[in-house]
Amino acid sequence: MIYLNVGNTWDTGLLAGIGLLHRRFPGDVRVTELYGSVAEDPVGSARPDYRLPRLSSDRIERFIGLAHNQGILINYTLNVPCLGAIEQMAARKDVIVSHLRLLQNMGVDRLTVSHPWIMELATENTILPIEVSTIHKVDSLGHMEALLRQFRIDKICVDIFRNRHLPFLRSAQLLARQRNADIELLANEFCNNFGYPCVFRASCFDIHGHGGNSGELLANYPMGRCVQTRSLPASWLKAKFILPEDLGRYSSKAGIQHFKVTGRTHPTSALLRIVKYYVSGVSPDNLLDLWVDVRRIGAGRGNHGAVEQEYIPAAALVTTGFTDRWLDDEYPCEGECGLGQEPCDYCDRAWARIADGIAGTTPSRSCQESLPHIPTPVRKRAVSRSHSSLCHSSVLRGIG
Repeated sequence: MIYLNVGNTWDTGLLAGIGLLHRRFPGDVRVTELYGSVAEDPVGSARPDYRLPRLSSDRIERFIGLAHNQGILINYTLNVPCLGAIEQMAARKDVIVSHLRLLQNMGVDRLTVSHPWIMELATENTILPIEVSTIHKVDSLGHMEALLRQFRIDKICVDIFRNRHLPFLRSAQLLARQRNADIELLANEFCNNFGYPCVFRASCFDIHGHGGNSGELLANYPMGRCVQTRSLPASWLKAKFILPEDLGRYSSKAGIQHFKVTGRTHPTSALLRIVKYYVSGVSPDNLLDLWVDVRRIGAGRGNHGAVEQEYIPAAALVTTGFTDRWLDDEYPCEGECGLGQEPCDYCDRAWARIADGIAGTTPSRSCQESLPHIPTPVRKRAVSRSHSSLCHSSVLRGIG
């Protein structure tokens, strides 16, 4: 069984859409949890208020009840990475503890947390299990062990740059199960700098946790910077995404059954299209349609050179076994593309073959020798960009 933890838009259309997808695609991939938060939360999250819905406690509680009726857990996100100076933390303690208890009383099933002090307060003042946010950047067994010993943790979403390191993932899941916990992988995150771990990532979460940058100050920092580093198409292949077709392989080869699907700050209709790909186990025509952020990241008055959306034919990746390198051969990808004593240029060569197929040209000899044949991809299909009203009919139209 594969369990999906999907971004929560707090829209009943999301619940209806998930129900429809489960009926349309009966199988082993199910949405069993929704994660997210609302604006003006007294603790905060790694998303600014202007990107989150404003809901009363009564509406949140009603939504939780509807989700529970559908067998879906609610994971409330308190993954703000910075709480300010120590004096500010101390002054907020009573408010934070009261809020944690309120969430428990409202029926929340789990908390996603990044800051260790929030983990400590939740462990001491509630009975709620904790999921460690990927923002906490868990990337070693020792880090895991220290967390599991101190806090009531039952799930860890590890650092996305470990997604292509099967030996680590297998060991991590084994350690987690020994502590009655599970490893979760973030499936559709394309964050990277030239294919390397993004140097702006920590700063990005800090800024978002403190209110974001709706005014696009400092030339839209940091979004206006990171988007420019992905101008080369191969950088998208170096991102640590997980294809819908590969969920079962992570389960059979590493024992990992839990996957997170991002998109909680985007329209429900766009999120459901992505969920459809993962529930059905079939990738979209364009790989980048797995990440709604691609169309808007860096966009706006201060985009300063944001590139147009690339076309990366996912079918070419599937049919040529692009992910076999780390899932079958168990190559331990460290995200150090082209560097070190034995530099790896696998993704660059893979893109060269894909580009040759798109252009209809003869592949270079080095690519012919290194990769299997990649057929010319089909013409790109039009993708709906509608962000219309989120009534059930409009939300479900794109997945029916």
